[in-house]
Amino acid sequence: VLLAYLGDWEGAEVRMAQLRPRLAVPGQHNQLGAWFAAISTLEAAAVLGLRETCAELYPQALQLHEDGAYIVWDRGLSERQAAIAAAAGSRWDVAEGHFAGAETRARDGGNRLELAELTRWRAQMLLWRDEGEDRVQARELLAQAARAYRELHMVRHVRFTEELTVEALGPVSR
Repeated sequence: VLLAYLGDWEGAEVRMAQLRPRLAVPGQHNQLGAWFAAISTLEAAAVLGLRETCAELYPQALQLHEDGAYIVWDRGLSERQAAIAAAAGSRWDVAEGHFAGAETRARDGGNRLELAELTRWRAQMLLWRDEGEDRVQARELLAQAARAYRELHMVRHVRFTEELTVEALGPVSR
């Protein structure tokens, strides 16, 4: 995930390939490292735009959430991860349901970082869907996320959000 966020796409893809045999298997009990590898791969794939890889990991994210692991170590809420994977797989209604659930949990817990992350990833979902007013809504969400990241002094995430905003201003990708 770190390599993906740093823009080292080649390094991130190599590391994801190395982790592939170690990922948690859905429907089974897995070791902690296998779960962490699955969720980290899910998010890294989403950052890299590898939507199919990300979507394939939806069952793992869903199982973690349904089994009561609401927070996935340093990756945030398991339901946000499920939302990202559902969105990557073009399961818009399922993703929205997960985003809404995660937002409620984040608000109830006063988790400002998670709320910023949810806002940014919701915007990403809209950019992936790219229908109707999605780009307009995505720009609004990205502006909210950038403000939240600035308040949290997360300069790199502000920059990342600005890059997504440029994408939202670009030509429609149909």
